[in-house]
Order: sequence, then structure tokens, then C-alpha cells
Amino acid sequence: MDMRNVMLRPASGARSLAFLIEVAVLALALARPARADQPEAPPASYALIVGSNAAGSGQQELRYAERDATALAAVLREAGRYPGAQLVVALHPGRAELLAALASLRERLQAGAARGEQAQLIFYYSGHARADAITLGREELPLAELRQQILRLPSTLTVVIVDACQSGAFSRIKGAEATADFSFNSVARLNTAGMAVMASSTANELSQESDELASSYFTHNLLLALRGAGDANQDGQVSLDEAYRYTYNRTLTGTAATAVGAQHATLETALKGKGDVVLTRPTLASSQLVVPARIAGRLFIQHRPSGSVLAELDKAPGAPVRLAMPSGAYKVLLRQGDEIRECDVTLAEQSTVTFDVALCRPATLDEGSIKGGGPPAAPWGLELSLGVLQGRDDSYVSVMRQFGFNQFGGNVWLGLSHQISLTATRALDRHFALTLDLLELDAENRSRSGGLDGDDASFGWSSYGLGAGLRGARPVLRGHLVPYAQVSAGPALAFTTWSDATGTYRQTSFGYYLGAKVGAAYMPWRSLGLLVQAGYYYAPIIKDNIGDTHDSGGFGAQLGTRWVF
Repeated sequence: MDMRNVMLRPASGARSLAFLIEVAVLALALARPARADQPEAPPASYALIVGSNAAGSGQQELRYAERDATALAAVLREAGRYPGAQLVVALHPGRAELLAALASLRERLQAGAARGEQAQLIFYYSGHARADAITLGREELPLAELRQQILRLPSTLTVVIVDACQSGAFSRIKGAEATADFSFNSVARLNTAGMAVMASSTANELSQESDELASSYFTHNLLLALRGAGDANQDGQVSLDEAYRYTYNRTLTGTAATAVGAQHATLETALKGKGDVVLTRPTLASSQLVVPARIAGRLFIQHRPSGSVLAELDKAPGAPVRLAMPSGAYKVLLRQGDEIRECDVTLAEQSTVTFDVALCRPATLDEGSIKGGGPPAAPWGLELSLGVLQGRDDSYVSVMRQFGFNQFGGNVWLGLSHQISLTATRALDRHFALTLDLLELDAENRSRSGGLDGDDASFGWSSYGLGAGLRGARPVLRGHLVPYAQVSAGPALAFTTWSDATGTYRQTSFGYYLGAKVGAAYMPWRSLGLLVQAGYYYAPIIKDNIGDTHDSGGFGAQLGTRWVF
């Protein structure tokens, strides 16, 4: 039967009435407002990202909290498409600054609510904390007050992410005490209707940082999840649940073998009727790296200019992984069993690049920049420095003046002699290194005109040392500035030369030297930097015939350059 004939044929009787009823029902269905459970328009996205490395009383300054906060803000811009005006980053804030940021955010949310805007808010904090307060340097913000401030924000739903930390050793301890961990308290005290709280650890654990990742384990894995590694159902979006599951598993795996022990991220929600909370949409990012489905193994993705590990990914075969990443140059290491391959990948703006193993080359894994592979590698360093030395005016020099050797000459200017040093370093870990110094200790020429015998004469010497030592360093500013202190000792050698009318006479003396110096290396590049240092040296080497000994040491200051390889 042709349905067009049925629909167009004039209706009569009961059939006509039934037709009219069907039309009326259809019209009502089309005019009926959408049901409450139908999808709503995406909410407006806001974020307040707080990071503070500042230490309070009894705490040590953190390294990566502010870096983690900056990285999260970048991911939300790239993969979450958070408008720049609605994403506020507060680094190293005081109590008043944080409260002001919350008040400003509240005003903006109120203005949006007045327009009928549905708003989604992410509040992230990484920094020091005690059991019932977050620490902002010498100030504190009680947790109860923070809770009230967040509850006053008129957002439709709020996601609170807490990575509260306190410094320790290689894997630094984050949180106040094992018995009163802030992460647990944040869930217990902040959770309420319309809010979800993700925390870095449970009540009986301590959160940890990683020097290799230059980040906390928790935030590093959260960032990777938000970039797309957490997109378990491959729908191009990363939900709160997906982000948590990925972060939980990877954080647990990464910390299982640390000295502090396994760390379990926590998530508690009270989002009744909210459905999935979408945090990022990696497929919308301007630059993306796609790892094809067929590839299996562990991938390490390192940003070449900064040297930081952007991603560490265990890839299983069967499904592709799409990562939202900033444009730039990257080194990608693929480890498949005992085989390691290295690729150079460049992401341009508005580009999607597929990782191609065929373009990789065999490589060895640099454990110094990768988490989970054992202790960091011990790189070599080489330093070349040039400066001045203020020589010792001792009894030896005094006797020379008595015999008329008062004029400075040669390489001495204003009482200062030049000093050159070459230092090789072998790092034991991030903070200690063995050193080998070859340095010029002292060099001076003196002359006299006439004398008791009427003859002109000159006398000069030069001293050198070769010493082994130990250096302690405390990298700051993400490793770009490295203050250090060093002690060294070793054999020393001096050459003396006497010249007069009868000829030239040379003599070699042997001794030892002791040295100590402090300095700082500035490393704007990963392998090359500058240094400034000052030191004091003691080197009793040269002796005269009446028992006086000249100390070829003294105070010195130098400028130089440093290579790391």
C-alpha cells in the first residue's frame, strides 16, 4: 500500500477522527518543552588555579607546586578550551591575594547567573598544607574558611582538586602528617551537593613529588589524563571519572617503588543528577600527537627546549591515543621490552602529527630524565673559569721587599694575579657531585734595580694544584639556577725563576693545597650555562733558604662557563 495515498486521502468517520487525534498528539509532542533529563547546553567554564612553593614555619620550599599550577592552566586552555578571561592563575599568593581572587571570581559568577548562565568551576590548589589549613608562606588559610569561600561561589557544579604537599627527600613528602593528611580532610570537609573533590592521597598516606618528572606524581598523571590519555571510551572527551581512574592507576604505579610507598588518589562526589562532568576535550586542541592503535610499549615524551617530561604513557595495542600538546619540538622514546627507539617530533600550530615508529632510531634510555627507571644518570660537567687572586703577603714576600724586590710586574695588577681553573664534575645525584680541579694558584714576577752588589735581578714564581673534591648543590628555579659549595684538596707544584747578570736559575717545589669555594651556575640551556664563584686556597709550597714558606693561595673570584653532557 502506498503511504502517500493513505496520508493524502480525504478522511471520513472513525478513520478521520483517529487521524485528527494522531495529528494532535504529534503536534503536542513537538511543542512540549524538552525533558529535564535531556542534554543541556555545555556550561560556561571557569577555573581558579593556585600554586605556591612558599614554605611556612618548619617547612622547606617546594620546587614544583607553581610549575604544576601553570601546567594545569595550559592544559585547560589547550584541551579544555577555557577562555583566557575565565581562567585565573594565582602563583605564590598571600592570604589576602587568594581571598581577593575568590571574591572577584564570585562577582563574575554572580553576573553570569543573573543572565541564566550555567557555570562549571575547577578550583585547584598545589602547595604546602597542615591538617586543617593550607599554607601560603608565613600565612595560613583555615580549611573551614576556604570551604565557605568555595561554597559561596554560585557555580552549577564545582570540581575541587587538592595536591597539598610538604617537602621531603628524593620523593618529597607532601601533606602535613601521616596521621592527619590534608588530602583526606579536604574530602571530608569540602564535599557537598554539587561538588566533587579529587585529592592526591588517602588519610594514611603521604603524597610525593618526583625530581625526574619535575612535578608531583599526582598532578603529572592528572595532566596526562586531561591531555587525552584518560579518554577511555575514545569519545574525544575526558570526564571527571575518566581523569580520576587514569590518575589513580598511574600514581599508584609510579609511587609503588618509592621510599615513601604507594600513594592512592581519592575522589568523592555529590553531583546528584549532574551526569558525566567533562573536564577537557582533547580533540579540539590546536596541536595534537596521535599514537596509532598498533603501537604498544612505554612512551616518554620530553619537551626538548626545557628538558621536562611532558608525558609517560603505557600504550596497549588496539586503540589509538590522542594527546593535546603545545606546539614545539619533542623527543619521544618508545620502549618495547629491551628495545628502545628515539624519535624527533615537531608539532606546529594547528597541526595533528601521527607518531611514526619507522622514523625512529635505536637509542639508549636516559634514566636521568625518566621516572620509574631507577636512579638518575650521573652526567658529566666541565667548567672553565677565569678570574683574579689576591695573593698572601706573608713573611716570604716581606723578606723579598727587604732585598729590594718591590716592583710588581708580569701578570700582577693592583696586587691581583690572574687565575685560571678547569673543573670536571661527576654527579652522584641531584645534590652531590665529585670534582676534579686543575687550577692556577698563584703567579707573580718581581724585580729590583741595583742592590748590595749593584746588579739588577728578577724573581718570579707560578703555582698549580690538582685536587679532588666534593660539591653540594641546591638547584632552584626549576634547575636553571644551581648554587653550590665545594671543598677540595690535592698535590701542588711551584716553579721559581731567578735571573741576574750571572744567568737564570730555576727550581721546582712540591707541596699540597686545600681549597673551598662557593658559587652559582645559571643554566638557561640544558647543556650550557654560566657560573660565578669565589674561593679561598691554602698552598704552602715555596720555601727560601732561611726557613720562610710562601703560601701560594689566597682569596679568588672567577667567572666562567659550564657544559653538561
